[in-house]
Amino acid sequence: MRDMKQNTDELKDEIKEIKQEMRKKEEKWEREKTQLVQRIQILEKRQIMRDMKQNTDELKDEIKEIKQEMRKKEEKWEREKTQLVQRIQILENIKAGENHIKEGVVEFLKQELQIQAYKINRGKHYQMVRVELESFQNKIDIMKAEGKLKNTKIYIDNDLTKEERYIQKELRNAAREKRENGNEVKIDYQKMTINGKQYT
Repeated sequence: MRDMKQNTDELKDEIKEIKQEMRKKEEKWEREKTQLVQRIQILEKRQIMRDMKQNTDELKDEIKEIKQEMRKKEEKWEREKTQLVQRIQILENIKAGENHIKEGVVEFLKQELQIQAYKINRGKHYQMVRVELESFQNKIDIMKAEGKLKNTKIYIDNDLTKEERYIQKELRNAAREKRENGNEVKIDYQKMTINGKQYT
């Protein structure tokens, strides 16, 4: 019971972190949008004041570029927001209980990695789930898509021994610290690549 409560608390903390991340990103986008709108307004006023056609055309092009930039940033934010909301929903399902764990994992694999799970069993640890796939190709597809989880607290490993899982966990913890310090990090089986240099 103590382990279950601890893992439930960890899920709550992770959900809280995702919501905080979503709020910060939304605030950042609102600031950027305000700045872009202000730039457009300034340029439009300058355009009115200009008499020469060449300068007017240049201003029109600049205004068009800013509007395109704003549209791209808005589309990017909407995609990020959708992904964050989906992650929260999945974690809420997992937190709700064992039946929801399976539903949450199926939904997560489908939405985030576009993979259909064949069979799901909960591991000995509350936070561990074992997934069986229909084919070896499915496994290859999942491992290739694992990079999409880089900024989450969800990890995918091959079926490992207890010692191997411990090593992978330590690697993930080290990788998280390195990324927070601005490094580019990739984790493989019992090795880690930092800024293009491999460590084992």
